[in-house]
This record gives sequence, structure tokens and C-alpha cells, in this order.
Amino acid sequence: MQFFLQIGLILIAIIVFLVAYSQIRQGGSRVYSLEREAVLRRASATMFVGVGILVLTIAWLYYLNPPPIFQPATEEEVAEADAAEIVATATPVIEEENFNQLPLIETVTPVPTIDPNLPTATPTPVVIRAFVIDTGGNGLYMREQPGGETVLILDENEFVTVLQQEGTQQFDGFTWVKVRTFLGDEGWVADVFLEIEGQGQ
Repeated sequence: MQFFLQIGLILIAIIVFLVAYSQIRQGGSRVYSLEREAVLRRASATMFVGVGILVLTIAWLYYLNPPPIFQPATEEEVAEADAAEIVATATPVIEEENFNQLPLIETVTPVPTIDPNLPTATPTPVVIRAFVIDTGGNGLYMREQPGGETVLILDENEFVTVLQQEGTQQFDGFTWVKVRTFLGDEGWVADVFLEIEGQGQ
């Protein structure tokens, strides 16, 4: 719709110019008189109207289709353009194949797998036997804890089993170990009064 209006305005301006041109010719062909002056004035007014219509039409076209405004490129756009140019102009390096060299063969080392159904080996505990010594015939006090209450009194040369999994404890200047009697009683004794079977004190 706007296109047809613009074309119509241009045609009207052309018609107005033609009318003004014909009026100028009519006024120029007459002898100078008041009538000739009036004709020339009308022609000038018509010319101004045509120029005004044409100027308005051009301004309208400029408003609807403004020319592009130049904007300088930002630093990021310049960097991207440089990077794209470098990638485009980069020469790919083609490695020459060495046909005389045999291809490498990867050796696969088998990983041993453990059968979950196999029984797990349990370490056999070492049984340490000891004898009560050097009590002067008074016997050895076996206590609940190192330095604690007495559980029973072990006789001289009585046989006991050292519970080495319990470890040792230091108390009152002695090293205490946990032992078990032949009857199954357990308690702590000072190891200075024990002699390991097959060893010295």
C-alpha cells in the first residue's frame, strides 16, 4: 500500500511540473502585461507545490528505508575474525606413512581373576604356653585388669596359655599380659613371673 502511495505522489509531482512548464510557456509567449505576470506567478506557485510534493515523497522514502549506519567492529569481533582467518589459512600437516615399518601389535596381559567360591585362608594362631616362676612359693596373682582385683592365685610352675591377641599393657612398672588357665579362667599377670615354654624367662 505504501509503495503505491509513493508512486502516486511522484506522478502528482510530475503532473504539477508539467502544468507549471505549460504555464511558463504561455506566459513567455505573451507581451509583457499584467496578465502575463499573473500567469508566471501561477506557474511559480505550481512549481513550488510540485517541489514540495517531491521533497515530501523523498523524505518519506528515507524515513521508511534509512541507510545503514556504520558501526566499528568490537575487539571480540576482530579477534574472532582473525582466529577464523588463521584457521582458514592454516596448512594441514600430513604425516607420511612409513610403509617399511611393521604395525605395532599391542600385547594384552591377562588379569588373573579370583574365584569368589574358594575358601579364604585364615591364619593359624600361634599358641604360646608359659609357666609361673619366681614367686617364692607364694603363687602369682591373676587380676581382672592390670593392677585390678584378684581373680585367683596361680601356683608355682602352673601351666597357662598367653592370649597374645590381647597385646600387652604397662602398669605399675610391670608389663602385663592376658593369660588363660587350663580350666578356662582368664586374667592379667605380670610377664616377669612367666617363663615361655621352650624359651628363657
